[in-house]
Amino acid sequence: MENCMELTGKLPTLRKSFLFFDDDNHSAASLFNRYQVRIKVKGAWVKQGEKYKVILCKVRNRDVPKFRQAMEDLKTKMLLIGNTDYEDFCERFQKGMED
Repeated sequence: MENCMELTGKLPTLRKSFLFFDDDNHSAASLFNRYQVRIKVKGAWVKQGEKYKVILCKVRNRDVPKFRQAMEDLKTKMLLIGNTDYEDFCERFQKGMED
């Protein structure tokens, strides 16, 4: 299960675009601080009735490995804080994108 999706473009750039999933408490922010990853948030969306939001961001190419590690740690953090449905939300969203 992935909790982020890389959006690819046709031209190479200095930053990569990602969608990732976070809760209202911004649980990913502390992980970005820990890994010293700076992101530029370009938009955030939440569907009515859902407790997770979809965030569009840009990450510098050199920070992508650290960003991916933070995303892996986010899965564990969500479980530890009681968000046991986080992985289900991520899967549902990605299946919806494929359809």
